[in-house]
Amino acid sequence: MRKRNIRIWARVTEAENEIISKQIKKTGLSREAYIRCLLLGTVPKEKPDEQFYAAMQELSAINNSIKTLVRMAACTNTIDASLLEREAENWRSFRMEVKRRFLEPDKLVMPDGRD
Repeated sequence: MRKRNIRIWARVTEAENEIISKQIKKTGLSREAYIRCLLLGTVPKEKPDEQFYAAMQELSAINNSIKTLVRMAACTNTIDASLLEREAENWRSFRMEVKRRFLEPDKLVMPDGRD
């Protein structure tokens, strides 16, 4: 059974529909998901280009390499494992920030300043 079983209908002009459709297409979301975001107070971001996803894959590969170095350093005691672990955490934080900046919707701010 569907979780979302209540319909909300709205009428728009052809011009409004065209604008809305263009904005939706930029995000890669479905029409319903896009409108739900707006109604719940967030503005969906445009879908990133392929370079973003390539960068995210590269960051993941770097993170995995650092994790491997940390494990090897802990076993051989030849490298400061805590230093490498901190570096891995820096990369994870950077990856999350990139994800937040490019993918997560922004909070909708009303003209009167309220959320």
